[in-house]
Amino acid sequence: MNYKNSNPVPLGERKYLTKKETSHYTGIGIRKIIDIINSGEFEDVIYIGKQHRVMIDRVAFEEFLKSKKYL
Repeated sequence: MNYKNSNPVPLGERKYLTKKETSHYTGIGIRKIIDIINSGEFEDVIYIGKQHRVMIDRVAFEEFLKSKKYL
């Protein structure tokens, strides 16, 4: 994967990912990830700081994707 970031831990080994990292890891567009979170379909997220930065539980998101028949 050619995704560059400052964190040396591979995306597949992290507990939480940003929306952008989740997009690169899963191949799903950022807009679709935002839609999934905003719709309430997926709730295993943490909001950080005043800007409410979203951190997505990677394992729970993978299981969510496996359980869905379509997006």
